[in-house]
Formats: sequence, C-alpha cells, structure tokens
Amino acid sequence: MSSAFCRTHSFYGNTFEYDGIGRRAKKNNTEFYYDSQDRLIKQSDGLEFFYDTVGLLGFSYGGSKYYYRKDVQGECNCNS
Repeated sequence: MSSAFCRTHSFYGNTFEYDGIGRRAKKNNTEFYYDSQDRLIKQSDGLEFFYDTVGLLGFSYGGSKYYYRKDVQGECNCNS
C-alpha cells in the first residue's frame, strides 16, 4: 500500500478502509493495490486488472484472463 490507512467505515457488516488520498485500501480482509497513475491493479484475493491507453482493458483471476470490449452501443461485454 502506498499510503497508510486513514479512514475506516462499516456498512452492512463490511469494513472499508481508505488511504490518505481517498482510495479504497481494504475491504474486510482484501487489500487493494494501485499503480503510479492511481489505477487499481491488484487485490490481495488474486484479482488483477490491466489497462491499455484508453482505460480498463480486462482482468485476470484464477489463471484465466477476461477482456472488456464495447459493442456498437458502447456497452461493455466481458469475454475470456
């Protein structure tokens, strides 16, 4: 984590912690990690995110990769 935990909130039995610049740092036992551009890149539960020059490209989990692509209406679809 790049910043120390700063704020803690509880909601419906979940505990959320935020770092000094307002990014979610932890939800219950899952920690969140960001790159130098403040993009979420990894969670401690194994979920990882990857980006292209436009934005979020997809994620990987459990050895599988999933990619987002937009249809003609601009809606995101998930494809493995």
